[in-house]
Amino acid sequence: MLTQSSSELMEFLGQILVPMSVSDVLDDGSFRLAAINNAHTRASGLDPETTIGRSPSELVPPDEAAGILSRYRAASQTGTAISYDELLTLPKGKMWWRTSVSPVCSSDRAVKRLCVSSMPVDTEVRLSQITSELDSALRTMNAIQPVVTHGVRETTDSLATISEIGDALARADIALSDEERVMIELLIKLSNSAKSSLENARQHGLSRLSSVIEQALLENGSALRLLKSAGDAAKEQLTH
Repeated sequence: MLTQSSSELMEFLGQILVPMSVSDVLDDGSFRLAAINNAHTRASGLDPETTIGRSPSELVPPDEAAGILSRYRAASQTGTAISYDELLTLPKGKMWWRTSVSPVCSSDRAVKRLCVSSMPVDTEVRLSQITSELDSALRTMNAIQPVVTHGVRETTDSLATISEIGDALARADIALSDEERVMIELLIKLSNSAKSSLENARQHGLSRLSSVIEQALLENGSALRLLKSAGDAAKEQLTH
């Protein structure tokens, strides 16, 4: 297949009953259609007379071409076959295709051509698959939500405890330096701010939850470090 001309490739692919095409991988990393069989022409409406030698960007809209090029690059760079579903706008209309891309390597293992098989997928079938995938994702979300909620509740309780300890240290009859008192005040502010962020996340759902939890845990870590410093200072005061 590496040494065949476009006409020879067309003759070879013409014996295959499923939609097939071959694209050349050029030295600059671009791709050009080298051959397309009759089965593909019947399914897609692409005419070999006007499409051979063209790039994907010249055959489909820019956003669809970007997806094709990304997958072609992945296959040519790794030398690994890939399969995927894609929605393409072709002369026969907009339709789903189940596509497989197989790299064809030269003797030095460089990928010189991509052999592409594409089968039209019924829109209703594809929509059913998408619905099933969404249902699966929703079940996963429902499964992890209680775990996330429990984690948020535990974090909130920890922050409340930190804040209470900070208040107790501030009220205690202990000789603390101005710097230590400022640290305790900052500790209380950090804890209250993190608690407020988590409560806000509960009210606005889980869309912002991951970032809020990350920030809250960062603030929680800072608060714990300040608490330890203030506690060590208070302990030292009490032992003298």
